Amino acid sequence: SGFDGSFYRTEGLRIDPPPFSPALTVWQGGQSAAAQEMAAAHSDWMFLNGGPPAKVRAIVESVR
Repeated sequence: SGFDGSFYRTEGLRIDPPPFSPALTVWQGGQSAAAQEMAAAHSDWMFLNGGPPAKVRAIVESVR
């Protein structure tokens, strides 16, 4: 068995468990504009630091 990807090729290699099997769940924290942008593009879950409901609602809507 081997692997043939965009950057690496191997033969006779065994990785257990196989990479991304099942797919990784990505968690992140942060509330800055950059963190929200990254969460929207790459994260499955986002930790929020709390705050007034209107602020949290605005962050959630922004990331969605």
